[in-house]
Parts: sequence; structure tokens; C-alpha cells
Amino acid sequence: ATGIFREDNVVNARLRHTCLRTCSVIKMCLVIALYVALTCSVWIIFLRESGVNRNAHARLAAMIDWTANKPYVYRTLLPTTVHVISMVTPGRLTNAIENKLSSTEAIQVFSQYALVEPGFLYENLLTFGLMYLSLLGYAVMLFKLARMVLGEKSALAHLAPCIGMLSLPPFFVFGYIYDFPVLFLCSVCIYLLFQQKWFWYFFFFALSCLNKETTIVLFVAYLAYFYDKLDIKQFSLLAFIHLAVFGLIKGGL
Repeated sequence: ATGIFREDNVVNARLRHTCLRTCSVIKMCLVIALYVALTCSVWIIFLRESGVNRNAHARLAAMIDWTANKPYVYRTLLPTTVHVISMVTPGRLTNAIENKLSSTEAIQVFSQYALVEPGFLYENLLTFGLMYLSLLGYAVMLFKLARMVLGEKSALAHLAPCIGMLSLPPFFVFGYIYDFPVLFLCSVCIYLLFQQKWFWYFFFFALSCLNKETTIVLFVAYLAYFYDKLDIKQFSLLAFIHLAVFGLIKGGL
């Protein structure tokens, strides 16, 4: 009888564990679906309403070929990434993708709103795909930042991405292809900054400097938060690294 009782307890424990795991997976799938739905909606609104790629001085083709006007040509992270991917993609494959997709209704609508220039459909798809991934990454970083503030187990942390996404459309008066990477990279930098993970912080700081020069405002955040939390030697060294990274990238560009 004792053996049967123990076996029942083991079976019940396994069932409870299975149920908890199933509930956890379902919850995660629902959260992911919510994030994807929100970010897709915001991405589409941005594409339709912001006028992205409509500035004659910062058209995508010119950004990719490094012939855009200053200061837009300095904001090179996304255009250069697309340039490199386009270069290493076989021309036959690029043509096949463009020929296959150009006749579809969805791509025709996309081309209309994104003002796709002839011969640049593949590059546009890459660019706007990376923009969407940046927006999705921004939502994830808002969640991680909220958990850092509210605690690891706080369910309220899921409100941060929702509020963050819903607050963006009113600002879509005019837009550029580097806007969503700005949100993602700066949120990553803020997270790593307060975690004091300096190697990865400066890695993403450098990427963000390549994306837009206003990344230097993170240096102000560093000064304001850490001036009384680090010894003077470390504080000064990290301040110098900020300025050196920014100066080298800005000067190189």
C-alpha cells in the first residue's frame, strides 16, 4: 500500500510538472504573438505614415551606395550591412527573388509606400526586414529593462513593450531607415550600461555610433549615473573610452 501511495505521488508530481510546463509554453507563445502583432502594426504604420525613404537627400539607394547627402551618409550601419549582404548575394539569386516577388500584391503595396527605386527591391526588403527586427528587439529590451527595475518575476514587465509600441506612432511625422535601430541599440546600451558589462556595452555603443551620431548622449547618461559609483581611475578610463570610440568612428566616417 505504501509503495502504491508513493507511486501515485510521483505520478501526480509528474502531471503537475507537465501541466506547469505546458502552461508556461502557452503563456510564452501568447506573449510572443502579442509582441509580433504590436511590432508588425507599428512597422506598417511607420511605413505608411512617416514618409521614410521620401527625403531626396537620404534615399535608400544613395545611402547604400554611400552617395547620400551629409549628415545622412554618416548614418551607415544599416545601409552598409545591406550593401555587404547585397554584394555577397549571387546576382542570379537576387534577380530570382525580385522576379518572384515583384508581381505579388503585398510587394506592390510595399513598393508603393516605401518608394522602392527600380533595381533596388532586394535591398529594400533587406533594409525594412532589418528595421522590423530592430523594432522587435526594442520590444524585448523594454521587457528586460522593466524586469531589471520591477524584479525578475514581475508580470507588469510585459506592460513596458506594449506601452513602448503604442507610444511610437504619434511621433511618425517623418522617418528614416535608421530610426528603429536607434531605439534597439540605445536600449541595449542602457541595459548593458547599468549591468556594467563594459565589453559588450562598448561593442553596441560602437555599432550605435555607426548608426547615428546622437548615440553620444549615452555618455551623458554614464556621467550622470556613475560619477559617484566608481573610483576616479575607472570612471576616468571609461569616460575616455567613450570619447575615443565616438571620435574614431566619427572621424573615420
